[in-house]
Amino acid sequence: MGLYVIINKIYEDNEKVIYTFGPCEGELEELEVIKKTSEITKIKENINLSNIYYLKAVIKLTKYMKNNVNLREFPDTLYWTS
Repeated sequence: MGLYVIINKIYEDNEKVIYTFGPCEGELEELEVIKKTSEITKIKENINLSNIYYLKAVIKLTKYMKNNVNLREFPDTLYWTS
């Protein structure tokens, strides 16, 4: 079975970035990335979703940050597909 996670930026300032993520627009959660430390935290949970969507969003964002060390602005949209 395949897995699809859409990750959309909804807010960004000098300190943090907030993304929504999930399998589709109707079932989204939110996470926050602290720019200075690269700490990622879930800030809004959907009890109907598996934790796998959060884990895949974290992996995708972590890889993106690692490959873009001098990142000044985070991307508007990322995807995880498998």
